[in-house]
Amino acid sequence: DDIEYRKANYRKGGELATLIVLSSEAARQDLVKFYPALLPKARVMHFVSELPETVFEPLPNYVCKKYDLPEKFLYVPNQYWQHKNHALIVNAIALLTKEIPDLHIVFSGSQSDSRNPGHSEFLKNLINSTGVRSNISELGIVPKEDVYALMRQSCCLINVSKFEGWSSTVEEAKAIGKPLVLSSIDVHIEQNPPHALYVGVDDVSMLAGHISEVWKMYPSGPNQDNERIARENITERLSNFAHQFEQIINEAFVLKHK
Repeated sequence: DDIEYRKANYRKGGELATLIVLSSEAARQDLVKFYPALLPKARVMHFVSELPETVFEPLPNYVCKKYDLPEKFLYVPNQYWQHKNHALIVNAIALLTKEIPDLHIVFSGSQSDSRNPGHSEFLKNLINSTGVRSNISELGIVPKEDVYALMRQSCCLINVSKFEGWSSTVEEAKAIGKPLVLSSIDVHIEQNPPHALYVGVDDVSMLAGHISEVWKMYPSGPNQDNERIARENITERLSNFAHQFEQIINEAFVLKHK
């Protein structure tokens, strides 16, 4: 019922709209698949995440004491939704605990999903059954300022989701110059962040290899050079975004008043 409602709602909205703004070329391909008649209205606009300057002021390691975390960890800021693919991460960690006994992963985000109410319990059982409970911290929902601090304190971010829009996790990682391990879905490749490694959405051994690599390569805490470069680049990136937005608004205005 939910799927059918969404299909009808998007179709009706698209038919009424002057133009349709999509966040990625990958989304444009979905529009071609599901609503080909609406394609002439489609325009792509890549949003950019600009973080408040206050994000860079405190030392982020305060989150270690606040949430009882080790100084070094990898961070997964994703809700416990099935398509976010946490199970792949848990199984990859299970392959690494003998090689890297102090490996630690932090999960944060909502732990409920009305579409699959049993998924959170499944993940918790998987964590216990694979013997990696001591390697994982489950924080649930945390304040946004702590999300940014966790990102900066982590040695690397992970998002191996099976489906995404234009990922805010990736854009925020770009804004702080943090490396990423990403699923090789089209939209992640399109976002093309620096310092990224890609993995198939079902490839446990490849993910384990990437996690091992970044764990050994990157220290905990902010990389001052990467943060400086990211902050220097944000003005140009925001300008490009604003220019895209202005073009779309102007075009819509002209079309509406013809």
